[in-house]
Amino acid sequence: MSSKSSLPRLVLLDGGLGTTLEDVFEKDISSPLWSASIVDKDPDAIVQVHSAFLDAGSDVILTATYQCAFGTFERAGYSKVDAILLMRKAVRLAARAKNQVSRDNGPVSIALSLGPYGATLSPPQEYGGFYPPPYGPRAYTDDSENFNAFTDMNDERAATLALADFHYERLKVFADDGEDSVWPLIDLIAFETVPIQREIYAIRIAMDRLKSHLSSRGLAYKPWWISTIWPMDVSYHPAYPGGGIIAYKCIAHALLFGHGPIKHKGSVIGMAVPEGIGINCTHIAQLDDVLPKVRGSVARMRIQKMPFLVLYPNGGNMYDIMNRRWIPEEELNKEKDKTSPEMWASCVASIASAERDSGVWQQVMVGGCCKTTPKHIEMLSRAWNSSGSIERDAIRI
Repeated sequence: MSSKSSLPRLVLLDGGLGTTLEDVFEKDISSPLWSASIVDKDPDAIVQVHSAFLDAGSDVILTATYQCAFGTFERAGYSKVDAILLMRKAVRLAARAKNQVSRDNGPVSIALSLGPYGATLSPPQEYGGFYPPPYGPRAYTDDSENFNAFTDMNDERAATLALADFHYERLKVFADDGEDSVWPLIDLIAFETVPIQREIYAIRIAMDRLKSHLSSRGLAYKPWWISTIWPMDVSYHPAYPGGGIIAYKCIAHALLFGHGPIKHKGSVIGMAVPEGIGINCTHIAQLDDVLPKVRGSVARMRIQKMPFLVLYPNGGNMYDIMNRRWIPEEELNKEKDKTSPEMWASCVASIASAERDSGVWQQVMVGGCCKTTPKHIEMLSRAWNSSGSIERDAIRI
């Protein structure tokens, strides 16, 4: 284990932007675009939410772009041109909040938030990853068993490349080099709530393509992470129809190995390696089981540079996917669900400290996902500031 003086310090993320808009600012985010709908309808509210998290102590704010994709904009009645304008506007709103803040505890970074393909579907498939063709074997159904992987590797490869196209098309919206480019405003890229191994490979392919795209235009490459999801009572990544579960070490390898199994015309397809990996949109009770296995898998890998860890669990509530609602706290077991900001922050601070002390990670970035408010982040910041052994830090990648 590393000495205390050499351990990485902690970076504080924000919390759940969409649910804060809904719960604290009383905005209607029932649109297929989720929080991105407010970018058009009430942009000042987006700035206010970002500012609230910054005032609470966040070092990194994530843009209101998680649900953004041409398909979701089309279903919401927007043209492709308008979709591009609104996606870029969301970045500018985050920059506006960043420029308005006055603080003494280091710089603010903006992370471009990009959800999985499943976030564009109805019902959402961030948890199950049941994707329709060409992105998966078939869409979610209520009528029979659901599965999210193929038995034929040629089909798996084709679906991976289709998902790579989806992510690359969206990335290029932000990686423009015009006079009004938002690319210089972005410090990090966050691929969030990724539910299946295929999409991990697809994102890495898309980022490898983006690297070439940026180089050809003289634009800077950005550090990025992929965070995965571990829903309650569901092991990660069902492998095939009626089959088993993919092991933790396989997920770690999919995230970090220098190349993957995808070939095209006999050649291995390039896959960029993320600077960070993480867990988000996951119940806090899952972390004691999941984190040691993920950490152990990463520690055993022979990689040149260890990643940073990004950890942002939910606020304790659980989401009803089919009815598109958060289950009220009174319907949950309050003794098991650490839903109060104080209890949540104490638990997360303890977990973050343990991960930092493990010496495995280059850096540890911690915040909240759904149902975490500026109050949760304020309590987390206080928990860190009250402990001399847990110091805040700027991003070092």
